[in-house]
Amino acid sequence: METTPAAPAKQIDLGPFQSGADAFKIGASYVFGLVSIGYCLYAAATEGNAHYLQILICIFGGTLGWILGLYLTPDSESEKKRFGDAVKLVAALVTGFGLGKVEQLLEWLKPYFTNGPQDLTSLRTLLFFCCLLIGGLFTYISRLHIRDEAEKQKQQREKLLLQARETLEKLVQIN
Repeated sequence: METTPAAPAKQIDLGPFQSGADAFKIGASYVFGLVSIGYCLYAAATEGNAHYLQILICIFGGTLGWILGLYLTPDSESEKKRFGDAVKLVAALVTGFGLGKVEQLLEWLKPYFTNGPQDLTSLRTLLFFCCLLIGGLFTYISRLHIRDEAEKQKQQREKLLLQARETLEKLVQIN
């Protein structure tokens, strides 16, 4: 009786991930982050009186987190230099103009955070920082882990293509 060789196992394309566990961990963290952002927006829209303000606090925190995540994971040396220049500019503005006006800014912001019961103040502060951290983590994880793995695969592919081209050129020279 003749047996046929087993077909090779089908290779699953994991994209930029090295293993299924990596893909699961990052996917699960994104799901958890989206649920967390959803709950923050739900809490902002249902608690307190100024729902629009609380949703804007969430958006502002998420946007600042996104910018922070971009800053922490520059794409290239030119982006790193541009971010460094932008940070210097913001630092100059904050130290030059901001320190002189910081007391006025705090007085202007104080009613938004302190009017109402203590739990509303805590809610607004937590909404801001939760959205800031989640926005930063989304950007940081996607740029650092997903982009870096895809870049490694691209470099590996280019290296193999170069080796194949060199081998073919040697074969042509032999013939």
